[in-house]
Amino acid sequence: MRLFAALRERAGRDVVELDLPEGALVADALQRLETVTNGVPVVMAVNHEYADADASLHEGDEVALIPPVSGGSVGALHVRVTDQPLELEPLIERVRDPRAGAVVTFLGMTREVSELRYEAYAEMAERQMAEIVARAVERYALCAAAAEHRVGTVPLSEASVSVAASAPHREAAFAGAREIIDEIKARVPVCPARPSRPPEAEARLSELPAVHEVAARLDAPHHLAVAAARRAIEEHRASVLNGKPAPGPVDDRARELLAELERPSLRRVINATGVVLHTNLGRAPLAAEARRAVAEAAGYVNLEYQLATSERGSRHAHVDDLLCELTGAEAAMVVNNGAAAVLLAVAALTGPDQSVVVSRGQLVEIGGGFRIPEVIGQSGARLVEVGTTNRTRLADYQRALAAEENPTILRVHQSNFRTVGFVEEVTIDELSRLGAPVIDDVGSGVLTDAPALRDEPSLQRSVLAGAAIVCSSADKLLGGPQAGLMVGSAKAIAAARQHPLARALRIDKLSLAGLEATLRIYREPERALTAVPALAMLAAGEAELQRRAETLRAGIGPQAEVTRASARTGGGSLPLLELEGPVVALPESAGADRLAAALRWADPPVIARIRDGRVLLDPRTLTDSEVDEVARAVRTALGQQ
Repeated sequence: MRLFAALRERAGRDVVELDLPEGALVADALQRLETVTNGVPVVMAVNHEYADADASLHEGDEVALIPPVSGGSVGALHVRVTDQPLELEPLIERVRDPRAGAVVTFLGMTREVSELRYEAYAEMAERQMAEIVARAVERYALCAAAAEHRVGTVPLSEASVSVAASAPHREAAFAGAREIIDEIKARVPVCPARPSRPPEAEARLSELPAVHEVAARLDAPHHLAVAAARRAIEEHRASVLNGKPAPGPVDDRARELLAELERPSLRRVINATGVVLHTNLGRAPLAAEARRAVAEAAGYVNLEYQLATSERGSRHAHVDDLLCELTGAEAAMVVNNGAAAVLLAVAALTGPDQSVVVSRGQLVEIGGGFRIPEVIGQSGARLVEVGTTNRTRLADYQRALAAEENPTILRVHQSNFRTVGFVEEVTIDELSRLGAPVIDDVGSGVLTDAPALRDEPSLQRSVLAGAAIVCSSADKLLGGPQAGLMVGSAKAIAAARQHPLARALRIDKLSLAGLEATLRIYREPERALTAVPALAMLAAGEAELQRRAETLRAGIGPQAEVTRASARTGGGSLPLLELEGPVVALPESAGADRLAAALRWADPPVIARIRDGRVLLDPRTLTDSEVDEVARAVRTALGQQ
């Protein structure tokens, strides 16, 4: 037995199971629930069809008891019961017909109370609505008809039911629409209920404006104005229901929400965290040349087109030679990210039931749940673990290779952590001399010998050692866009290019343009240290950082002070490196969480970090041109406290 609205409230549940004797009728079930149904007129349905009290029941039947009903939906055979707000325009579109000379619409609105709550026996409701609409279409020769009924909470002045009917002549359209709404109100199991609330809450709710009234006062396209108005009113309604003060005038909040809706979701932010390769903020900021290249590539480009011959070309050709030139590799290719590079390399150099030998100390998981064992599993290869978590020796690899047929070695750099103390690992040079092909995931894509990067393995070193494929990300210490680099022997790279996964993982034209421009900078290694923003931030000196911090402090005012803290590389690179330097600290009295939140609402948003109850702004990840923007955002945020 399924119970709705007042019946459910009386019973304290919405489903009741009854054991009845064979040959029982609906009347017998009603008698068993007399304490629930007493004094309430009910409509009965058996297995989604209306039924009388003398209808027979059988094992497994579903009986619904429904108080007096209201509600609905249908069309040129469109019907819908939904918990979403009803829109008239989509309904009109459903009944447009070249034969129609008239379209009649109807909206049933919540009135007199702040809101109504509708419950529906949805499976039966839509079936009944479909029958009602179909009969009206046939009886009045309608071109099309549609109806929808909203369930859940329907606020004051919003529609609970909508009907549209089209016909060659207006008389038929009016008559058909009227019959549909009348029949829906009489027959469809949708039950209204007025919530019981304290008089003061009901009074506050009744004072809320209608959605269309607020939307009309907003200067915006209709759909955005309606969305902002509806959200603002819902927030105010929620405050009333929770016994909280109203969050300011409805119109003001609607304008704020409208501004949010009109803003793009992916936005520029200012990174004042001191985390250079902040994964959540897009990792490496691009060099000026790379940004220009990305903008130019937004139009038509010769992505896979040979200008000299007008024949189809390869997108890899735009960076292959550059990567080979910079790393000393025989061949190269790029895919859409570092994890994809490792997956493709393993898939290309192994096969079903072939073995991949990995040190237990390198079976790592990095951000986003990327786990080396799962990558190997996706390739169809079989994982062979060697050594221990802290110590793996050359002899461990040798024993495994001797026991396996056509094995491949996978070496994985510990990008975002380090094991220290009683540890031992095998170098890439030693592994490459064992005779099996070696895939070396070096992680961060180092192409320069800058002092700050000496603890990270370089692409050149692994290529020189003889690794078959060396993989890395391009958006970490390389300082480029998201991409996965693959360099190595001509044979191994050719196998990767020919693998079916290569197309699924291929790089897009915008990332390719940014990568090519970034790689060109590395032809002048000294210039790369200043032209690639990530490298410049890591190498920033005390005098530069102090000057920027003092400028920021002065721009904020006496509430800020310069102190010291450590920045981080981030992005799974150089996890032990601490970049100590000056930072600007904001007053504890401002409330760190509230102040950080206010800065995130700035335009552009300023992302700071909190330490020891104070908001810190790190000049290492700011440019000189951003200092004034940050100072202005802080002044505004402090003024709002």
